[in-house]
Amino acid sequence: MDDQHAYQALKSRDSRFDGWFFAGVTSTGVYCRPSCPAVMPRREHVCFFPTAAAAQAAGFRACKRCRPDAAPGDADSQPGTAGTISLPLPYRPPLDLAALLRFLAVRAIPGVEEYTDGAFRPDVFMPTDLGVRHALTRLGRPADPTAAAAAAQRWRPWRSYALQHLWGVLDDQGAGSASPPLIP
Repeated sequence: MDDQHAYQALKSRDSRFDGWFFAGVTSTGVYCRPSCPAVMPRREHVCFFPTAAAAQAAGFRACKRCRPDAAPGDADSQPGTAGTISLPLPYRPPLDLAALLRFLAVRAIPGVEEYTDGAFRPDVFMPTDLGVRHALTRLGRPADPTAAAAAAQRWRPWRSYALQHLWGVLDDQGAGSASPPLIP
């Protein structure tokens, strides 16, 4: 790909070109992916490199917005995407785990979280979720939300894990196949 086409791809911010080339901005000393959301540099301030290593060898540093030093599509390459939450929580050591658990226990949402036996755990089950209802049907269980909620009571305090298993049933199997009932 020549520089003219590379600059057009850079202007389009098309993520399909990520990994094909890297753009170094001479006015800032930063190199970016083609899909970087940063302000578009003027053409005379841009040079192109085939790899991130080549851009670094030329003295450019990685952009902090598009993270060109991470693999394309990697959760680290695009902060806040792919279901990730980045929330740095400062604390001063030593961490008092017992005090933290007491703090969480007092604020636990009834029916959703619980603090028992020195452990804090979520306990969520969504009987009206369409995926849960389909999974229960595949397992030969009643898919009616009322019956499902009643059956899930015996899974306490591990209903969140049962919920994950039920969603996994849908991922693991195609339509029409039966699964062994792994949840009693």
